[in-house]
Amino acid sequence: MKFIKSEEVNMRKEVLSILLVICLCSGCGNSAKKEQSNTTVKKSEVTTISSNIKWEEITNIKDKDRVIKKNNHILIYDITDYENNNTESKYQYMIFNSDGTKVIETGIQSGDGYVFEKISKDVVRGKRTLGSNVWESVYYNQKTGKKSKKFETPVIEFSKYVGYLIEKNDNIYLKVESMFSDKYVRSFKLDKGEYIPGEFSVSYNSGVITVKNGKKIMKFKK
Repeated sequence: MKFIKSEEVNMRKEVLSILLVICLCSGCGNSAKKEQSNTTVKKSEVTTISSNIKWEEITNIKDKDRVIKKNNHILIYDITDYENNNTESKYQYMIFNSDGTKVIETGIQSGDGYVFEKISKDVVRGKRTLGSNVWESVYYNQKTGKKSKKFETPVIEFSKYVGYLIEKNDNIYLKVESMFSDKYVRSFKLDKGEYIPGEFSVSYNSGVITVKNGKKIMKFKK
């Protein structure tokens, strides 16, 4: 009969201990994966609306209490995961064409994203604040399905035109463009003087653009 030396016994005990630790860790890993998987399932319960939906089908949306805005073929839908306290507010926006048969734009944004508003018969404006007295606007033509480029701090919107201020060679210009094409671009030089926030306004009537800056009044033909 052979006797196992104490050193060998101790070595075998150490090996068994290591194997036991490995097994336990593997089990913990599987449990963690299962728990993470369950969490993911909960988050996925907040789903977006398919871009194939038609306006008349909105009434069939399951979570009607999540509808924030629904008019003028503009839909704002809350997709915030309220089960996760660390999740920021998220909203899906959808802009339909004039007859509501097609989505021409959809996206997801946070609470400080674009505010959508119909500004004329066929045009919807998305506007978001960039800073103090600075904002950004983008326009959608619900009749043609066209989307404009982004315009920084527009001071006038009329029909399908948009105007904003630019500075060139120490002069201030009012630049007016077509929202949805490059066919019309004109710049009107304003009188010298500083731009006066709160006292500056631009209006349009019967083909004439009127600019008021303090006590100064300037008129331009479109």
